[in-house]
Amino acid sequence: MKNCEDTTQDIERSSFVRLSLKDRVGMRMHLSLCKDCRRYFKDSKAIDRLLKKRFTHLSKYSFTKEEKEDLKRKIVS
Repeated sequence: MKNCEDTTQDIERSSFVRLSLKDRVGMRMHLSLCKDCRRYFKDSKAIDRLLKKRFTHLSKYSFTKEEKEDLKRKIVS
C-alpha cells in the first residue's frame, strides 16, 4: 500500500497527467484510510480550481518558436 508521501505526489501528478490504473487504485485505497491525505486531496483540488479561475486568461497564451528555443537554451545552461 502507498504511504502518505507517495499519495501526495500522485495527487499532484494527477493534475497534469493521467495516472496508471495501479497508481489510481493505490491512491484511492490510501485516501479511503488516511484522513490527512483526504484533506490534502480536497485542498489541492480547491487550490487548482481557484488558480484556474484566476488565471484563465493566460491559458490563451502560447509561446512562439523563438521563445521556446530561448527557454530551452536557458534551461540547459
